[in-house]
Amino acid sequence: MSKRFLAALIVIGLLSATNAFAREGLYFGADIGAAIPQKLNSSHRDTDVPTNCDQLLTSWGKILSLKDDKCKRGQDKWTNSFDLGTGILAGVNLGYSLRKLRVEAEYFHRGQSGEISKIDTITVGNKNAEFVNADGRISDLRGNHFFANLYYDFQNLSSTRMIPYVGAGVGFTYVKMDFSERFIRSSDRGYIEEIGRNPNAAGTATLADHELSDTLFGYQLMAGFDYALSEWFYVGVKSRYGDYFGDFKDGNAWDQLRSHESRFEESGDIVRYRFKTNDLRFWGVSLNLKYFFEI
Repeated sequence: MSKRFLAALIVIGLLSATNAFAREGLYFGADIGAAIPQKLNSSHRDTDVPTNCDQLLTSWGKILSLKDDKCKRGQDKWTNSFDLGTGILAGVNLGYSLRKLRVEAEYFHRGQSGEISKIDTITVGNKNAEFVNADGRISDLRGNHFFANLYYDFQNLSSTRMIPYVGAGVGFTYVKMDFSERFIRSSDRGYIEEIGRNPNAAGTATLADHELSDTLFGYQLMAGFDYALSEWFYVGVKSRYGDYFGDFKDGNAWDQLRSHESRFEESGDIVRYRFKTNDLRFWGVSLNLKYFFEI
């Protein structure tokens, strides 16, 4: 028996073994792994007026009426940046394989921890001069993802039981995060008046601590490989990149505004803040298990 003939027999045998595990039909899968976020840059604004227009502060001879041109609402804007922590990614999926093509419905959950980050610049006037502390915090960011995926399996690409694949999906995600901000003014009344503010604002705090949420439509790109442990059971590794088509937007009323309730005295309108970001994209790496049902 020649070496070429022996080699041919080995290749045919390996390919036959691979073909024996060519998967078709309905399957169930599960993923467990890590979600790796990108830096989250956010923009903020609110419907407040300048400090000297706050009618709810203790009387001061220079308090302006809300009808004054200097009391235009919503002038303050600020930005922040957060480094979220790597978190868990876990999910399940149900699909159908037509040999090289697979269609799949998938649910997965991801969660990240957050951090406290100092607010460097408030973009209107010298507003920063009022504060001895201005920072924001994001913690416990979590997303529930629902996707429809399409995969292409490179079956028989190699002479092993390994099947590489690529895929793409579209769907929506319900995102929630615990968010807080605090703006603490200098308690030095002389300094506050020196910079042209109502000295009764000295030592006051503007605070928020809420759960924010939004629903976003997005997409994901996947690549990975499965290894056949048997005709019906596969184990593999999947990597993915996820991003969204729009911005996360939500807000609420301040818990307190300059140490009083979040409203205007003259009109009674509630003062609300707004949080926005388009940086919720992430990477994921997970161990994947699949079981194909015998039909």
